[in-house]
Amino acid sequence: MFARLPILSVLGSLVLLGSAQAGLTCHPLVFDAGTLRSGPTIVHTFVLQNPSRETIEIHDLKAGCGCLKPSIDRRVLRTGERAAVRVEVSTVTQPEGANRWRVTVLHSRGELPLEIRAHLTRDVAIQPAALVVNTNRPISHTFTLSEKRPQPLEVRGASVSSPHMQARIAPPRRIDDTWVRTVSLEVLPTCPDGRHEGVVCVYTGDPDCPELKVPFTIHQRSSGKVRPVPEAVELVGQGPLPARIVLLGGEGPVLVEQVEPSHEAIRCTFAAGPGERSTLRVLVDANKLPPGSFEGSVKVHLRQPKDATVELPVRVAR
Repeated sequence: MFARLPILSVLGSLVLLGSAQAGLTCHPLVFDAGTLRSGPTIVHTFVLQNPSRETIEIHDLKAGCGCLKPSIDRRVLRTGERAAVRVEVSTVTQPEGANRWRVTVLHSRGELPLEIRAHLTRDVAIQPAALVVNTNRPISHTFTLSEKRPQPLEVRGASVSSPHMQARIAPPRRIDDTWVRTVSLEVLPTCPDGRHEGVVCVYTGDPDCPELKVPFTIHQRSSGKVRPVPEAVELVGQGPLPARIVLLGGEGPVLVEQVEPSHEAIRCTFAAGPGERSTLRVLVDANKLPPGSFEGSVKVHLRQPKDATVELPVRVAR
């Protein structure tokens, strides 16, 4: 018996060590919403906890599809602290039957998969499930709202989350056993360059389905204009922060004259290439940043195209 005591002691120490090194947790990891009609938005909040002795930083929430809209109330969790992940699922674009939607929490200790399940009965649908448009001019794209009902929905209007787009709804028409109508999303001439994410919301008189939401992403780029890829430098953390490489490109050679960081914590170097593009290397010194989250920029003055400038946002979440 005495010979076994050291072994038990070692095993006990390993158990305690494993508990101390545990990563982010959530109980339960799966939420079952049961059987629902397609159309209404499913909303559920997962509660994350950090049981470890180390601070955990949440880098990103990776949605499994465009119908998901996840958000989190905090990104840095010290020992014992919690964070709420709110997930919205737009069911109007989803197929009938069993559905699963996953959000993966990417953090400094690994990944944590969260899942919502539901069995959908479908009498209202919008296709496509999400709209992604790349354009350099005003343009209009359409969704199709279909209803397998004796009478069509009373549609009271529509709105768009972006002021640079507007939605129009055509009257319903009967095709076999289905009511069909077109919802048009128009990109206005006022739309600035960049990536625009938003939602088209159709309002109805049905109390069980008062709003139908469809996500969209518009990539707007003026013809010939120089743009950075990625469009912003996003960093997370307290300690040493990695450098970020940004490419500047357009329709023709791009040459940098000088760079102008907005804060002393930001350093930026540049070089010509590859090809007709130019490369920026952006480094942020966390020790020189003010407390809390930080937003700055790098203004890039170009020699070619002549007298052009590009402003690159630099953000640090802490």
